[in-house]
Amino acid sequence: MSHQDIAPLPAGYRVQLLAGHEAIGPAEVMAFWADHRAMPAGEAVGRVHEVLFVGLDPGDELVAVSTAYLQRSRQMRMTFWYQRVFVAPEHRMGNLAFRLLLAGRDHLRALYESGADRRAAGLMVEVQHRGARAHLVNAVWRSDFTFVGQNHGGDHMRVHYFPGALAPLP
Repeated sequence: MSHQDIAPLPAGYRVQLLAGHEAIGPAEVMAFWADHRAMPAGEAVGRVHEVLFVGLDPGDELVAVSTAYLQRSRQMRMTFWYQRVFVAPEHRMGNLAFRLLLAGRDHLRALYESGADRRAAGLMVEVQHRGARAHLVNAVWRSDFTFVGQNHGGDHMRVHYFPGALAPLP
């Protein structure tokens, strides 16, 4: 599923890479997380360097952030990019979180396909939102994320494999 296959963002909202953004940098992201009590300050300091994309409202205010980090899945015996998305509560009415997820997927897949970064076989997401877990129950989403199990907290784990990725050797 491409970005064109899902409903558009509300008028004026946009998703863009943080890298090269003129007005938003690590300090603004950390302030955003702090304002919304998204995580402890110490965790934010470590995570701010993992930011991929930001979501902006019609006034160019920061309203959402996506991060990605590399981690080896013991269950899958493979290394994946793990992507997280946080959207400010007052901006969760649309599909901003899903747009950030797709932007991250497409960006990391393009790096893999170009050979610029082949450290991971794909992208893993842990779906924490109860509504999403209850309503998005297809084993394979149209956006090419496949259900692969649940974590200890009951969150659905979904993987998007990059084209040409190989399964681990026995």
